[in-house]
Parts: sequence; C-alpha cells; structure tokens
Amino acid sequence: MFHNLTGLKTKINMEILFIGDQPKNISQDYLDQLASLVAAGGQVEYRDAKRGIANAFVLAMLVVEEKVIAGCCLKNPITNYRNRVFKNSQAKQNPDSYPYELGYIVTHHDYEGKGHCNNLMTQFFPAIASYQIYATTRKPAMAHILAKYGFYKTGKIYKDDLEMLLYDGK
Repeated sequence: MFHNLTGLKTKINMEILFIGDQPKNISQDYLDQLASLVAAGGQVEYRDAKRGIANAFVLAMLVVEEKVIAGCCLKNPITNYRNRVFKNSQAKQNPDSYPYELGYIVTHHDYEGKGHCNNLMTQFFPAIASYQIYATTRKPAMAHILAKYGFYKTGKIYKDDLEMLLYDGK
C-alpha cells in the first residue's frame, strides 16, 4: 500500500537514491527538475507538468548527486480529462473504476538506455500495485515496460498514436 512508500529514501547503489513520497514532502528543487524533465519530452508544457506533479497522489524519482535522473507520478486526474481519455480511446471499461493515472514517466536523456526506468518502476510499483490505474503512451517501449507490471492495452489508438493501458490492481 501507499503508506509504505511515504518518505521512502533508499539507496539503490552507491550513486542512486530512490525517493517516493507525496509531492508536499519532496523538495521544490526536485519537483522543478522533474517538471523540466517532463516538459523536455515535448508532450507537456512545463507549467502543466508542474501543476500535475504538485497535484499528484504520489511521486517517485531517482536522484544522482542532487540531480533527478528519472521520475514518475501516480496522478490524480481531473474527472473530465479521465472521462475524455476513456471516450477517445473507446475503452469499454468504466473510467470511475480507474481513479489514478500513471504518468510523467521520464528519464533524463544522459541516463537513457541504462535501466533506470526499470529500476524506478521496480521500487515504485509495489507501493501502488493495489490501485486500479490507467496510463497512456505514444511509445511502444513504454507500453512494453508497463506490460511487465500487468498493464494491458485497451480500446483503440487515438490522436494518431496514443494508446491507453489499464492495470486492474491486486
């Protein structure tokens, strides 16, 4: 459950620190760095990423020498947004059954391809595994990673290349 994650700081190895907590308990510098990483991906404007991060249910990040190298959020999506995603993807499931969105899964470009996203999810996912969650992605590699954790594709591709995935909780 989530309460096991609150305030969690774990050294993965001599260099990498895992942090999992509510946004209010994470330094503003780390939150800003995560928002910058999300915005650098080109899918979300910085101000929107910053707002989404601040309103997230819980965040996880990997930090090396005070630099956020990877992060993700279990977001509290606005109901209208969530309903629109389910409608646009033509998913048959009830959006009210999936109150959280896993998103803003990012890795700093200098650290890509080194397994950091997998490390992040390995640490983070057990704490959120009891929740029903949806996610959207344009990247087949991300769909592949999420499938390792029990997410499955649903509905149809929309907005040219956006897929929706669901996780039904444990």
